[in-house]
Amino acid sequence: MINIKLTAAVAGILALGAASSSFAGVTQAQALAGQSFWMGGSSAAVSGFGTAIGADLCGGAANVSEWVTNPSKMPTTRNAGAVGTPDFRVFSCVAAAGKPFAGNVVTIYYRAEAGSVVGVYAPYNNVAVNELNLATAYCVADPGNPQSDGSTQYDCATSNNAAEYPAAPAGGSVVGTSPIQGPGDGYTGSVALHTLEVGISDVEPGALGNSLGELWAGNGNNDPVSGAYYTFLGNDATPNQLQNMPHSVLFQQSFGFIASKGLGISDLPSAAISSILAGVVTDWSKVAQGSVLNGAANPNEGKPVAAAATPIVICHRDLGSGTRTSADIVFEQDGCDPTGATKELIDNGAVPDSFSTGDVLACVQGQAAAIGYVSIDNYSKAGAAPYANTVALSLDGRTPSNLLTAVGGWQYAVEASANENPTLNFNAGNLQTFYTNYLIPALKALATAPQSAQVNALPGIGGNASNSGTVQTNGKIHVSSFVRNSSKGNSCNPLYQQ
Repeated sequence: MINIKLTAAVAGILALGAASSSFAGVTQAQALAGQSFWMGGSSAAVSGFGTAIGADLCGGAANVSEWVTNPSKMPTTRNAGAVGTPDFRVFSCVAAAGKPFAGNVVTIYYRAEAGSVVGVYAPYNNVAVNELNLATAYCVADPGNPQSDGSTQYDCATSNNAAEYPAAPAGGSVVGTSPIQGPGDGYTGSVALHTLEVGISDVEPGALGNSLGELWAGNGNNDPVSGAYYTFLGNDATPNQLQNMPHSVLFQQSFGFIASKGLGISDLPSAAISSILAGVVTDWSKVAQGSVLNGAANPNEGKPVAAAATPIVICHRDLGSGTRTSADIVFEQDGCDPTGATKELIDNGAVPDSFSTGDVLACVQGQAAAIGYVSIDNYSKAGAAPYANTVALSLDGRTPSNLLTAVGGWQYAVEASANENPTLNFNAGNLQTFYTNYLIPALKALATAPQSAQVNALPGIGGNASNSGTVQTNGKIHVSSFVRNSSKGNSCNPLYQQ
C-alpha cells in the first residue's frame, strides 16, 4: 500500500532549503512519501540502471529526479576529483501508466558504495547497510540541470565537498570517505540503515565466495568478507552457498583499460595486460607497445613503452569490486583451471585501491605511468576534463564497444546478476509486483534494458529471441551473439556464439 502520509521530518525538508524550487519529476519530500524499494551493489551498472528506470518505469528520463553523492559526476565539476566520495543514489518518479504503482511515486534507493560485494552479501545475510537518508540529506540541483538525458539530478552534501554547501544544516551531509569508513560502513550524517531487497553484481554471486573446498571463478581471491574487513556484511560464505541464493542473469557488460596519457600509448597486447595484472611485469620498459597509436598504425609496435626503467602503477579497484573480479577472472583465469597454478591480480602497493570508478579515473589522472580498468561507458571521460591526463586503451588493435562484444570481438565482458534476499518473500505483495513481475524482467529485455554504452541484452532471457549471429539493436544496446552463461561459474567460460 502506498504511504501518502508525510512525517514532520519530511515536511521540514523544504524549510531547510534542501530541495530546489525548480525541478522536473518529484521533490525530495514527495520521494520520501512514495513506495520505497532498497537495492545496492554494482557501481558499473548503476548509471545504466538509472536510464532503464527513467525510460520505462517513469515514462521518460525527464520525469526522473535523482539524488546522488557520486564520486565520478560528469559533466559538472562538483565532486570531481573528490577521491573517496561514497556513492549513494536515489531515483524517484511518478510511475507511468501501465507500470507498477502507476500514478504513484516510486522511490528506489541504490547503494553503489563498495560495489558488487554489497550486492551479494548484504541480501544473502539479510543485513542492514547504509543508504542515503533523504529525510536529512541536503541536496541542490546540479549545475548541469537538466542532465543530458533530461533527468533532474541533485547533488547531496558530503564531508568531501562541505565547502560547496555552506548552507547545509548539521546532519545534512554524508560524513566519511570510502577508504576510511567504507570497510566498516562507518558513515554518519545523512545515511540510514536498511536491509537490501535485491543486490546487483557484475558477476555471478559465487565469484565473491571464499572458495574453501570449491573450485570457482575467482578462487576466493575476490572475497573481502573476512578478518576485520567488510565484516558489516555478515558471515562469509562459499561459492556454492552464494550461488544457491535466488539470482538470475540480467545483461552483459563490457569493460576496458585506461592509462596515463604521458606514456604515449593507446593500444596494448592482451598478453601484456595479463602479465601486468599478475605482477609478472612491473616496469613499462618491459612492456611492448601495441599496433595502434591514436587511431593510426603505430610505427613503434613491439618496442618498449618506456626507454628507461619506469615502474608500472596499477590503479586497482578495491577487493569486492565486480570490476576487479572480472579483470581477475578474464585476464588471469583465476580459479578457472583445475590443473594449473593459481594466478590472481597483484596489488603492487604503489597507490591505494580505488573504491569507485571515479577514484580509478582520478588515480590514473594523477599518476605519470599508471593503468586501470573501468566499464567502457567511462571511455568518453578519458582525455576530457577533469581526466585530461588519461587515455582509453584498445587491446590487440581493437577498440572496445558493446557492439564489438556482441559480435565476438571483445572478450572482457561478463554477465551481471540480480541477487534476491532469501529471507524475504518475492511471491507476494509489493516485492512480487515490483521485482518479480516488473524490474528483473525489464532489466533483461532488449526493449527495456539499461541504455548504456557498456550494456548488451542477452539472448534467450527476458523475452529476447535467440540471436543466431544476427545482431538485434535497440538504441545504444544489442542482443549479444556471444555469451558466457553456464550452470556454474560462468565468468570462467570464454565468450561463445550462442
